[in-house]
Amino acid sequence: MNFHEQLDKLFKEHNVSKIRNFLESSLEASINNHDTSAIIEVLNELIGFLRDLTLYEDSYKYACALKRILDNNILDYKSLFISYINISNSYRANKHYDASIALQNEALDIYNNNNLNMLKELAALYNNLSLAYQGLNDYAMAEKYLLKALDIIKNENDPIKIATTYVNLASNYLAENKLDAAKESLEEASKTFEANKKDFHYGGYAATY
Repeated sequence: MNFHEQLDKLFKEHNVSKIRNFLESSLEASINNHDTSAIIEVLNELIGFLRDLTLYEDSYKYACALKRILDNNILDYKSLFISYINISNSYRANKHYDASIALQNEALDIYNNNNLNMLKELAALYNNLSLAYQGLNDYAMAEKYLLKALDIIKNENDPIKIATTYVNLASNYLAENKLDAAKESLEEASKTFEANKKDFHYGGYAATY
């Protein structure tokens, strides 16, 4: 069973402690084996996992470690693009908004200059950029990137992601005092969330509504 198969198995068990122990032991093993590719792969998983647990300082520690590795190793553009998204998202969660935006703009340059076809990841980057700009109270820029993300994911067969982006838009419109636009966005989100109340994104929808 490979790394990702073992990780998927642990996620299905919903055992947070086992997942963290597995990731950190995998990282240690990769370091001992001097396997840079594996180190990068495990660090990316750790950064996102700890951020999702709101362990932002731990996530940031690993994000900084990954950035140092990337600065000293040649990586293919797709892997670099994904890594930059993960690192910048951790920066944002730790309120390093300017650093997050700068790194995401680097990721955009990589995407545009190398003809990457990774629309799902690009939409995630736009969503992350919007959150970073919200952290700086620049709601106009946040709206710009949320609309870019929405344009992409509308073509994907993922109603929850579409609805979640509408919720993010509604929240941003409320901050801009665009009440009618906020209402319209929430109405779009409600088409999905009222039928999927058990989805963990529902709480964000309910709080905004």
